[in-house]
Amino acid sequence: MKHLLSSNAVFGLLELSVLALAVVVAWLFRPSSSLLRVERVVKALSNRPLLVVAIPGILTISGRLALLSVSPAPVPGVHDEFSYLLAADTFAHGRMTNPTNPMWTHLETFHELQQPSYASMYPVGQGLFLAAGELLGSPWIGVLLSVALMCSAITWMLCGCYPASWALVGGLLAVCRFGLFSYWVDSYWGGAVAALGGALVFGSAIRLLGVLNSVKRMAALLLSFTFGLLLLANTRPFEGLMFSLPVLVVLLRRLLTASPKWPAKWLLKASIPSIATAASVVALMGAYFWHVTGSPIVMPYQLHQQQYSTTQPFIWQPMLPEPHYRHVVFQHYYEPQAAFFRQAHTLSGWAHETLLKSISIVMFYLWPMGLIILLMFRSLWLTDRFFRLAIWTCLATFAGLSLEIWPMMLHYAAPLTSVAILISVAALRSLRRITWKGRQAGFYLSWALPLLCLAMLTLRASAAALHIAVPDQGMLPWFTIRRGNVERLRVEHRLEQIPGKHLVVVRYGSHHNPSNEWVYNPALIGSAKVVWARGMTPAEDAGLIHYFSDREVWLLEPDKNPVRLVPYNSFSLSSSSNR
Repeated sequence: MKHLLSSNAVFGLLELSVLALAVVVAWLFRPSSSLLRVERVVKALSNRPLLVVAIPGILTISGRLALLSVSPAPVPGVHDEFSYLLAADTFAHGRMTNPTNPMWTHLETFHELQQPSYASMYPVGQGLFLAAGELLGSPWIGVLLSVALMCSAITWMLCGCYPASWALVGGLLAVCRFGLFSYWVDSYWGGAVAALGGALVFGSAIRLLGVLNSVKRMAALLLSFTFGLLLLANTRPFEGLMFSLPVLVVLLRRLLTASPKWPAKWLLKASIPSIATAASVVALMGAYFWHVTGSPIVMPYQLHQQQYSTTQPFIWQPMLPEPHYRHVVFQHYYEPQAAFFRQAHTLSGWAHETLLKSISIVMFYLWPMGLIILLMFRSLWLTDRFFRLAIWTCLATFAGLSLEIWPMMLHYAAPLTSVAILISVAALRSLRRITWKGRQAGFYLSWALPLLCLAMLTLRASAAALHIAVPDQGMLPWFTIRRGNVERLRVEHRLEQIPGKHLVVVRYGSHHNPSNEWVYNPALIGSAKVVWARGMTPAEDAGLIHYFSDREVWLLEPDKNPVRLVPYNSFSLSSSSNR
């Protein structure tokens, strides 16, 4: 851990040094003629808005694929990732959920339901994109597509606020920050789908605030607005609601007080596709909940909390009674959460966690533009209505995040991504107008940002090639990109090379880290090449082995060094001789 913190601190200092060097270079030297030609090309693209919107998505896909040699497709390792992959596998097989396996007590694992059905506990948005990727060959293809769509949607949103050339600058910032090296594209955790929803909501709203002279255009904007809301509802429901509140308030004000007002006939006719879409999706959501939990109004997440956790998401909610855990690893996992829950209900604990959340958001979403934004804040607040709406949206979303108990995971705030890019672009545009002693200081300094992005992309690519741990958001040392459970993948690949089907009985050591979980299975357990199960008592294990009698049985001890995988029969003989 000390080594990890040290490497992150070194990388953070290096990042600051590169930023300082980029500022000095931009200040002392005039931009070269080649860079100025780049500016002219970007401005020329203003006449081709569809191309402007498409470029960031294309660059995300082509750029990330080009980096596969130094940064391969991610390996899952976090509980959430395996849960999303279960959802993807379920949807890819044309199912809403899966029947409970008779041996479910051996198969139960984190962030998944086993009763009344076998399913992920999470909303369906991320799982649907991963399912599309699985149908195309790999769930990670779905991740890559979601990030590419997010970058293009952010560019489209910015086109409604600023000239297309500046919208492209914002889209390229999104590509550099999230599309090439980020845990959003290098894991299955998600973030991009909620960010896509946020961009559609904000981009549609700012266009609806303008003067509309076409029912078809209004209908299209209302439909994209509705689709964005539905994406938020199926990825980050609470954060998406808080994100949408300022936008909804502004739209309501536009509807009631602005002039010229929308004609009532226009509004009614234009709303029909959106209402029909929303009603259909809400009905599908209710059907999904009913298939998974047995109730159309109980989300899988809620049921999972009742079955496994003593804590609840929001600060006003009380603790739940401790459930009966069939495996000690579950108790070891949930006990620290209970302690954190109690600490967060104190004023000092809440204030400390809220401060950490604010720092995390600023560093992840606004680095390295934070200082420039502060410098230009007053003038932007007075002159730029899109900037003001973006700030109100950020404040509302953060207010919601401060009411949540959990430590800050950066994809919780994913709906903010588009408005964070908007704030950065607004600050950069304003910076360009600054002069100092008759010199166009802002124009030269604005080149520091692209220089920094290019330099940091080079550094991150080099670090990936050299297998050096890199912090995912600049100077924050407490979050790094995880490389996943590579050992589990190796064991699985080894067993897949052996003919027949296999059952792996996992036994953890007394000091096992519950975050390093091995027991995860696909949607169709019966047809899986490898089934992972928890070892229990000898009698219970005998029932498990009898049920999977058509499989070769292995014992896995992941806490051994190296990981120990042996035939289960040899383990039984060894145990008998020891007795």
